[in-house]
Amino acid sequence: MWMAVAITAVIFAVGNILFGHFEERTPKWKRVTKVVLVLTSVGIISESSWTGMGTCTGCADAPWRSRSPVPRQNSVQA
Repeated sequence: MWMAVAITAVIFAVGNILFGHFEERTPKWKRVTKVVLVLTSVGIISESSWTGMGTCTGCADAPWRSRSPVPRQNSVQA
């Protein structure tokens, strides 16, 4: 979890250094709020993926895991 948050924070820092001049008129509280919300979201998503509850592959795999690998045969006696 902390690795994902750290990488996201580094990307934000580099982005603010390189592209901060495009947001000259944006209030500082909005920029800080955006960083806090994104880092919080990344932390929540990362933590839930470690527990196996929020991963996209887990959601996509769920129907496949519930199926039986071998088709059932009818047990009707003739």
